[in-house]
Amino acid sequence: MFARAAVRPVTRVAAQRRAASSAAGPGVPKTLWQTWYEPAAIPIWVVVGTACFGAGWYLTRLARHQDVIWDRHGNPEPWNNVQPGTLSKLYTHHPEKFERVYSRDRF
Repeated sequence: MFARAAVRPVTRVAAQRRAASSAAGPGVPKTLWQTWYEPAAIPIWVVVGTACFGAGWYLTRLARHQDVIWDRHGNPEPWNNVQPGTLSKLYTHHPEKFERVYSRDRF
């Protein structure tokens, strides 16, 4: 009814290919350090590192936005401190319309 996939035994050539990227021999397992610096894993580390940096930057930017209230007693309405002509967007097609960029001076 179901076709079984043939399981090939690990040959000497396959074991040598698998261990070729590390300094260890074919019978020695890789350490965690050797796995991290596997050449095939470098693009993964770059993409994950870039994504983590971008997410951290964006969350920091969101936390410092004018609509977020951190101190309800000392600064209950921080959006009232924004002057007209201040850019508070992440991206705009017409940056020349704005005189200054919003920067939160206090929380």
